[in-house]
Amino acid sequence: MEHGKLIEETVKMLVLSPLLDLVGFYTPPFRFRTGTPAKFELDDGKEILKGCIDALVFQDQFWAVFVEAKRTSVSEN
Repeated sequence: MEHGKLIEETVKMLVLSPLLDLVGFYTPPFRFRTGTPAKFELDDGKEILKGCIDALVFQDQFWAVFVEAKRTSVSEN
């Protein structure tokens, strides 16, 4: 940190990856995906947000989704 901000990929490697490994989400019966496309429609039905889920872990009916949040704004018109 003394040399500047950490980029997103570094944070994922240092924090998220070891946690997923610790809880066993990289091994069967779980399945792991990255960069999964996602689309969210807001309650008003007018605004659609598109992006990718950084980490998606699933097994049959169990889903653990890790959604990234960035500074942004949504139009209120």
